[in-house]
Amino acid sequence: MDRLIYLCVLLCLSLAGQPVRAQTGVPVRVRPPDGELEQNPRYAPLLKRNRYLALDVIGPFGFKRYRFHEGDEIRFKARGEVYRETLYAVTDSSFSILVENEVMNRMETISFRFGDVKWIKIDRQIPFVSAGAVMLPLAGGVFAVADFVNPKAPDGRSGRFRFDPGSLIPAGALVAGGVLCYKLAHARFRINKNHRLKAM
Repeated sequence: MDRLIYLCVLLCLSLAGQPVRAQTGVPVRVRPPDGELEQNPRYAPLLKRNRYLALDVIGPFGFKRYRFHEGDEIRFKARGEVYRETLYAVTDSSFSILVENEVMNRMETISFRFGDVKWIKIDRQIPFVSAGAVMLPLAGGVFAVADFVNPKAPDGRSGRFRFDPGSLIPAGALVAGGVLCYKLAHARFRINKNHRLKAM
């Protein structure tokens, strides 16, 4: 019991020490080196901000819009393939991504209609939840290992290098909590009537 209380206190301190960032569905854009912005076609979308790709999500808690501007990284599945590339251009019914042709050693674009997209994955930075996706499974593993190596307890149920089956419940709960946090922080939205792509 003392180990469980100590572990909970340690976990709370670890989560409290995590930096709190605003929730967003748009990846952070990194500015390229000086002089390369105008010369490299990879950064051409950064020179204009006229249109963006919108993912409108209608869920049990209301409406949410995630925006992907030209130059942002986008992860999605279309035509049987999974892509994680730079959004290059947006039109009324389609969008283009920028990919590297390793054979020709040059950048090329690939276009997709909105109907081609099966799902889009969004990485959300949610305070405590994003940290819990890493810290909770780690805490569960530490708890199980600590129960295995600690000296014999006064109740006689466990001892050094003896595994107590009862420790599987709290350790498993921590791991399951971490999986749930990961699903919330890295959501995948299947395109349907409640999850729609549109150009704005």
